[in-house]
Amino acid sequence: MTSIIKVDQIQKADGSSFVFEGGVNSVVQKIVQPITALSSCSITAGAKSLIPDYTATITPKYANSKILAEIRWMGEFGSQNAIYNSMFGIYNGTDYIGLPDGASGSRNVGIATASISYEASDAATTPESVYLSAVDTPNTTSPVTYQLYLMSYVSITLYNNRTVVDTDSGGHERGSSLITLTEIRQ
Repeated sequence: MTSIIKVDQIQKADGSSFVFEGGVNSVVQKIVQPITALSSCSITAGAKSLIPDYTATITPKYANSKILAEIRWMGEFGSQNAIYNSMFGIYNGTDYIGLPDGASGSRNVGIATASISYEASDAATTPESVYLSAVDTPNTTSPVTYQLYLMSYVSITLYNNRTVVDTDSGGHERGSSLITLTEIRQ
C-alpha cells in the first residue's frame, strides 16, 4: 500500500513558514544580475583592472557553501592588439578566484581570453565575447561581491555591451552581459 500526504503549507511551532532546503550539493540560492547598460572604462597595462558595474553580491546562508560565479561579457577592445594578450577573471572582494597554478610573475593571468569575432584588424565594429566561471569557498555568511576584471599587456579603453563606434547601423552591434552567482550547500 502506498501512502500520500497532501498539504498546502507546513508551519513551525512558532507559526513561521517551513522552507525545505535540499541536502549536500544542493542549490540554496541563485542571484542573476543582467547588465544591459552601455559603457566604457580604462584598463591599465599589467594590472587586474576591475570593470565598473560588472558586479553582483550574494549573502551565503551557510559558511561552508561553495559559490559558482559565472560571467558572460560582450563588448569590444579599443585596440585590436590587446585582444591577443589579455585575460578576464573574477575578483571576490578579497581574492582573484579560479586562477591556474603558478599564476605569478609578469604574465597576464585570469580565467579566459575573449573570443575574436573578426580576424582582420578592426577595433571599431567587431565585438568580442567571453564566458568565464569559477568556484569559490568564501567561508562566510556575510555578503560577498564578485566583479569582472581584465588584465592586459597594454593600456586600453574597453567598451561594454557595444562596439567602439556605436553608430546606429547594421554593422555596429550591441549586446548584453550577465553575472550569475549560485550558492551550493556542502
